[in-house]
Amino acid sequence: MLRRTVLISLFVSWSILTAILLAGLVFRDRSVSSLAVDNIQTPLKNTITREESQLSNTGGTTPLTSEELARHNGSNDCWLLIDSKVYNVTEYLPRHPGGVFIITPFCGKDASIVFQTKNGEGAHSSRAWDLLHLYSLGDLNGTTTQERIDPTRQL
Repeated sequence: MLRRTVLISLFVSWSILTAILLAGLVFRDRSVSSLAVDNIQTPLKNTITREESQLSNTGGTTPLTSEELARHNGSNDCWLLIDSKVYNVTEYLPRHPGGVFIITPFCGKDASIVFQTKNGEGAHSSRAWDLLHLYSLGDLNGTTTQERIDPTRQL
């Protein structure tokens, strides 16, 4: 009887340890793949972007169209559409309490419902709504300026 109890205890302990190690590997793989994507996209920052060429052709403004929104679809350049307004949240991504991986699938897309419901997990606080306004570029189908697009601007 004692031998059986010891064997069961060892099996349960081994199962728990294995589950913890596998969970660690799963979350580690997510962060490693994100770093790989970020490293691939970094050299592109040194090239003249389509937005920069548009700004020089339009007197310092750029249209906030659906097509323009869709171009900003990665962790190094992330725009979101929330309630018909466009937000550049690139600089906020590393500070998001839920992690970068919560937001990046919605970069370049309409994230209204996801933001309003915290992806089905509740509602964002009034502080989150206040923070969001700091990253506003303007209304969809409106225009914005380079100063508002530049994610290194002082807030």
